[in-house]
Amino acid sequence: MSLFILAASGGYVLGAGRTVPSIVALLALAGVVVGVLARSGRWAERRRTLAGTSVVLSAIGLVVGGLHLAYSGGGPGTGNGWVGAFAAVVLGIIGLVLGGLAWARRAPVSSGR
Repeated sequence: MSLFILAASGGYVLGAGRTVPSIVALLALAGVVVGVLARSGRWAERRRTLAGTSVVLSAIGLVVGGLHLAYSGGGPGTGNGWVGAFAAVVLGIIGLVLGGLAWARRAPVSSGR
């Protein structure tokens, strides 16, 4: 109880309207990071797994963030999580593109020499 009062006296409390978009934005950010790893040549043997993980995480961020934007009232600065939902949508699109590019990338062909 005293921790809540201490947090409330600071003027900022992470409310229910901000929690879901914040978590979804972090998921979408993880999708972007995994997509970058999938595109790098260092993880070539696990490219398909990483690309699929990136697509799934980014799609979750895109869909849930978009739904939150559609159903939340107000705009940025109202405390409804609009900025976090917008970040989730943008990061979700970026992660989907990176994951899709990594998924479509062909494995290097060895010359056999």
